[in-house]
Amino acid sequence: LVDRGRPREALTLSDQSLKIWTATATPLGASTAQAHAIHGYALAGVGRTREAAQELDAAIPVLLQSRGADDPAVRRAQAWRSNVQGG
Repeated sequence: LVDRGRPREALTLSDQSLKIWTATATPLGASTAQAHAIHGYALAGVGRTREAAQELDAAIPVLLQSRGADDPAVRRAQAWRSNVQGG
């Protein structure tokens, strides 16, 4: 949705997803980290770069450890973080 020009809708849905993953999955697990990364991307899409950087900075190490550096989700999260100004 962010890539389709609908970042506010993306943020609403990623917030809901993050709440679900946080409530039902391992807090430091890969799925929860991925939800944080996506939420960070949505935050960046609406200009909340500091919060986006915080989400991505927390998620990327977990993703790296659980999935490895060559995983597409890890590379995507790293690219999102490199595009976020601030933080």
